Amino acid sequence: MMKKAFAGLLILSGLWAFCPAALKTEVSDIRSQAAGADALETVSVFHSLYYGTLTQAEGSADAVFTSLPTAEGESLQITGTWKDHAFKGNCTVTFSDGRTAEVKYKQGSISGPVSVTNPDGSSQTFACTQNAPYKHLRSYDEDGTLTGTDWFYLGTPQSVWREDALSPTYRKLTETPYEYVEAPVRISGTVRAIYETPRYSYLKITDSHGNLYLCKNINLRMDKYAPARIKNLSVGDQVTILGRYLGPADLTEHPISLFEHALGYEMDFEEFSPSIVDGEFFNTYRPYGLLKDEELEAAPIPELAIISGETDKETVSYDRLTNTYREICEYPFYYMDQEMDLSGTVVYESFAADVGQAVLLIRQEGSGDLYAVTWKTEQYTSLMDQKVSCSGYLNGNNKIAYLSPKTRALGYALYPNISVSEVSGQE
Repeated sequence: MMKKAFAGLLILSGLWAFCPAALKTEVSDIRSQAAGADALETVSVFHSLYYGTLTQAEGSADAVFTSLPTAEGESLQITGTWKDHAFKGNCTVTFSDGRTAEVKYKQGSISGPVSVTNPDGSSQTFACTQNAPYKHLRSYDEDGTLTGTDWFYLGTPQSVWREDALSPTYRKLTETPYEYVEAPVRISGTVRAIYETPRYSYLKITDSHGNLYLCKNINLRMDKYAPARIKNLSVGDQVTILGRYLGPADLTEHPISLFEHALGYEMDFEEFSPSIVDGEFFNTYRPYGLLKDEELEAAPIPELAIISGETDKETVSYDRLTNTYREICEYPFYYMDQEMDLSGTVVYESFAADVGQAVLLIRQEGSGDLYAVTWKTEQYTSLMDQKVSCSGYLNGNNKIAYLSPKTRALGYALYPNISVSEVSGQE
């Protein structure tokens, strides 16, 4: 089964995996090893808790923590500043297998950039927040040349999820679902329908035998701890999904409010803009604008939280991004956190005072491409039809609510999203 993300960090064959070795030291072993020791401290390293002794000169903040051996004989040593029973600031972790990790401790947890060096000189870099690795995992050879890029999903690299993926039969998923809940499962099929909610996208997928699956991912901006590496799909796409199995979804007992899906960047904005609605209208009309799918409501359907997805016509590569508007729109995952400057004219605006957030659609000067901008601000003065400029980073999709004039159903249109801290008017 999965090498779970809640355990200690281990490198196997150049890949990152997680194992609970640090947690396997028995309490009786700790007591016996600690007998006679002046002090026994606990230190967290990623998702594992280590017990050990601390050496610190009187009057000095510099300290060395030496962990007690685990049941497998593994141990580590940490050097750095020790204050108030915790490491603070930059520290070096040395593992018994020769690896070293340069980390930063904040309030007893590793938070910030992490650099791990292997005995052969190769290395990996990633970021951590409160002991949880997230976002990119980059690997380098001994000369410092980038050799690969991976992404963390719930603290575990997506490559590890892929290696551990299962392909159970549809019958097993439906008849013995709890044998697979939370396990990585791989399915393939055709996208039959796409539905949106304020935060999620739901894919209705049929495999070659006609079996139905419901696959979901957060597509309103990126979930930095569980980002789904998948393009913005269209109905009819052939796709292979790697997902975390959530069990059978019973939409009769636990209904989901489903709305229409549209790719805003593919539409003529002048034709689309009269259909845009504000939050007040959306909430008022909501009971009448929902979509019904009788197939999804007929019986419990296997549901997966998407980790990654690939179509039969996949062409994009993280190492060879084109930075074209089309690619940014279709593959927002690959552009996550990429810096971007934008100048253009505001063609749509909304402001939610209760959460202090403005959303703008800006037509880029020169190209005419439309980008959504998410701006955290407590006060907002209308910028409609004004020329503005801003700098920020690409962050998934933004969803613009609309009422379809044809179906009278509510929906969300997706636009590439830029998160910014300030928007400036132009003279």
